[in-house]
Amino acid sequence: MKKTTSLVVGIAFILAMAIPLTAKAEEKVASLWAQPAPAIDGVLSEWLGFPRQNENEVDVEYAFRNDEQNLYILFVFKNPAFMSSLNYTGLTVWVNPEGKKKANAGMRCQKKRIATAALIALLEKQGTPLTEEKKKEIQARASYLVEQNTIISNKKERLLPLDPGGGSGAAFKSQVSGQSLVFEVRIPFTELFGASGLPAIKADEPLWIGFAWGGMTTEMRQAMMRGEPILEAGGDEYDGGGVNDSTDVEQRGDVDAGPNWRAPKKYAFWVPVQLAAKQ
Repeated sequence: MKKTTSLVVGIAFILAMAIPLTAKAEEKVASLWAQPAPAIDGVLSEWLGFPRQNENEVDVEYAFRNDEQNLYILFVFKNPAFMSSLNYTGLTVWVNPEGKKKANAGMRCQKKRIATAALIALLEKQGTPLTEEKKKEIQARASYLVEQNTIISNKKERLLPLDPGGGSGAAFKSQVSGQSLVFEVRIPFTELFGASGLPAIKADEPLWIGFAWGGMTTEMRQAMMRGEPILEAGGDEYDGGGVNDSTDVEQRGDVDAGPNWRAPKKYAFWVPVQLAAKQ
């Protein structure tokens, strides 16, 4: 009898402890009106004084701001142990205005190292004017680390033109700040929902925002299936902010997927957000 009573009390205690966590997870997080809009530079200074939320299980902080055109996000990794294979997968932000935790439309923010010739070809393809003098300036480096933004809509991907900085389109920057890694993201509402056919977001409506990173990329899976070394999670992508034009060899190595090897963990969570109305 005592054992049964103890078991019932124990279950009741666990349920009581679980209720606040469940309730907290469903509380809407307030986005504040962005006036003026923050510069997308990966620097915390424009977010000082703004309340940040914590996702303790992965040791990250985040905050939201918005105006009529854009959603602005601050996302801070406080513990490198939870970055997993961020260097290779990037950070994906999902936005769902239908009250669902469903990854229909989002943007992947990813740093990639691109060889100089490939960078010039990419800039020309997207219509960026390049004089011969500018090309020679770019060719002074062997490679560049660039921020690439990819719109994901109903499982289809669309790579956006590289953001030269100072623009108003989709963009992100990441910057190391002490022991933390700071992401600053700007997502135009029309970039997501004009292309996907989902209803446009009104600035005073709630929506669900999801964050995902880590795990295995397609390239990593293909290498494993071919029996080739798999790129190790980690690297020099996040040793600083902005475009990294360093010619140093990247520090990410190769890993043999032996019997004791474990795939990098994938992390994801969703947050209900109340957008700010125009002020």
